[in-house]
Amino acid sequence: MNPPLTVGLPVYNGAEFLAETIDSIVDQSFGDFELIVADNASTDGSLDIAHQAAATDRRVRVLPATVNRGSAWNWNRTVHEATGDMFRWACHDDLLRPRNLEVCVLTMRGAPAEVVLVYPRTELIDERGRVIGSYHDVCDLRQRRPHERFQVVVRDLHLINPIFGVHRTEALRSTRLMGGFGRADTVLMGEIALRGQVWEVPERLFRRRIHSAMSMELHGSGEDLDAFYDTANTGSSLRLPFARVLRGHLAAIAAAPVSTVERLRCVWTLGRWRYRRRLLRETGRAVAEAGRRVTAKAA
Repeated sequence: MNPPLTVGLPVYNGAEFLAETIDSIVDQSFGDFELIVADNASTDGSLDIAHQAAATDRRVRVLPATVNRGSAWNWNRTVHEATGDMFRWACHDDLLRPRNLEVCVLTMRGAPAEVVLVYPRTELIDERGRVIGSYHDVCDLRQRRPHERFQVVVRDLHLINPIFGVHRTEALRSTRLMGGFGRADTVLMGEIALRGQVWEVPERLFRRRIHSAMSMELHGSGEDLDAFYDTANTGSSLRLPFARVLRGHLAAIAAAPVSTVERLRCVWTLGRWRYRRRLLRETGRAVAEAGRRVTAKAA
């Protein structure tokens, strides 16, 4: 019989923190789960750490890879491989308080069917695991109308911590999952909000690690970040990263199981998108650059 919960842990060269993260998962007060560690062709010993965990705990399953195909592919395959009715992603460098899974699973089991994600509150830790602050996720989305939930995501959400809560696997699989471009997690969070309600558990049970080797720190916010999400984005990456995110939101709205009226309302709410000014600036720069190229060719 399959366990009710799958925890998917994608990793690429995360050996510094991986063993501690796995320990925080396997030592949970709720133990009826499978842990899928998906290694994306690491070169630093991460795969060895994963195999060691699997050798000592039958709940751990390892998915190796011979080629790094990007973060999005690695994240998504943990969802495709999941056997549980509930699913939770885990980053290789974050930690869980011992009751994290128990509280989220029990809350989800007691929630109505329209709840698709349950997540706990967040505390921030440094590279040594020391608490450096708390974080307010502003993502308790109990609104009845999809566009109202979507509006909160596109207007207010910054760190996408809620995505590390417990999902209904079926609802998560109905999305397009993680896209192969920078800030794809914000697009996915919008898709999730269009699928149903998101509930916050009023306990700080998720420990988000902030450190210099985070993907946003290593890869910035442009072409390098796109290539991190999908290695096929090298060389000819788009120069309009925020336009790509906007297209992602529009595609998510088009694919959402909502009424035409709700779709139109969601499109309207993008007028309050927190990145709209950056989109205008990058579009202006692209137009100016195109103008310079035309002038140079004509000279």
